[in-house]
Amino acid sequence: MSGSGRRRIALVPVMPGDTRGALAVSTIALSFWGGFDARSGSVTDVHHDLFGQSLTGKVLVMPASRGSSSSSGVLLESIRLGTCPAAIITLVAEPILAVASIIARELYGRWIPVATLSGEDLASLEDGHIVCVRISDSAGEMLV
Repeated sequence: MSGSGRRRIALVPVMPGDTRGALAVSTIALSFWGGFDARSGSVTDVHHDLFGQSLTGKVLVMPASRGSSSSSGVLLESIRLGTCPAAIITLVAEPILAVASIIARELYGRWIPVATLSGEDLASLEDGHIVCVRISDSAGEMLV
């Protein structure tokens, strides 16, 4: 626990950044290509457990992403429009998600922090809790 009484979860950095937001926790991989609407920021995959929910400004935590490399284009557009999640945290490093964030930083001067966490930590998280995410080039943490 930190001095504020919050639980500290270790993150492995993929793309650095600091943010805070409500958790959107999923047990299912999401494809941004065909499963997410960049204009509204909402999950459109009817088979996904976050179907219909807006991810705008939320810290999205899920096992992995799925689908094609076109997912980076959809996520990039979401970053440009300001409808993107505040951060994306998965169990394994997701190059497609990182590419969108890297390109957005270069093109728009804004990006999404991306990191990984353990399966045990993913299982311990609950939807809706407000968290702080801090990710540097060498370390990361989420305060829950």
